[in-house]
Amino acid sequence: MLANGGFAVFLILLEKELYPYNIRIIFLYPGKIKTKLFEKTRVKKDLFDAFDPFYTVKFVKFILSMPDEILIFQARIKNINQ
Repeated sequence: MLANGGFAVFLILLEKELYPYNIRIIFLYPGKIKTKLFEKTRVKKDLFDAFDPFYTVKFVKFILSMPDEILIFQARIKNINQ
């Protein structure tokens, strides 16, 4: 989590720099996503509690549909049903 914390600080500073140019920064924690990324490798990943990437895309579309006066800076997505 230390790496994520350092990255979060970087994004906070970046957001402050880009705010005057109407550029929004979103720090999204997508959680575990079902993907075929590791299928052709020897790496085995437990994807039991992972979710379909469709929900990440849907959430990002929701964030981007917000009016300019609404800022969602950090978000975490997690499958709670498994």
